[in-house]
Amino acid sequence: MPTLTTSSRTSLSFHSADIARVPRSLHQQGACVGYPDLEVFFSDAPLDIATAKSICAQCPIAAACHSYAMANERYGIWGNTTAEEREAAAGMSILTPEERRESASIQSAILQGMKVADIAAKFCVCDRTVYRYKRKMREQGLLAA
Repeated sequence: MPTLTTSSRTSLSFHSADIARVPRSLHQQGACVGYPDLEVFFSDAPLDIATAKSICAQCPIAAACHSYAMANERYGIWGNTTAEEREAAAGMSILTPEERRESASIQSAILQGMKVADIAAKFCVCDRTVYRYKRKMREQGLLAA
């Protein structure tokens, strides 16, 4: 099972394909902004996928979201596409040591049971980014389903 440490020498099971920051325009202007249950964008349940895609279908920035996701997202519904539909997105950016430490800190906060909104505020990320971390951690066995 993958391990996660938050010491000065961060050790993560993922290193070059980590979670990138979502551009501000996407998490401020998208149709998903303000949706009460962002978990539907990261669920495998067919009804949740259909719900997320129906929200994306009405989004004024779906094309920009899709472009971002093709290059950066391996989890969730983005731009009306699932992760499986975006398999072509193989080129993830390499993280700096600072980004790696922040990633470990966010994951640590999730494991400590902090609320999504509190984590997002503490690390200046959107709620959706925290849900992406949670989904990734569940897939890696770091977080219970």
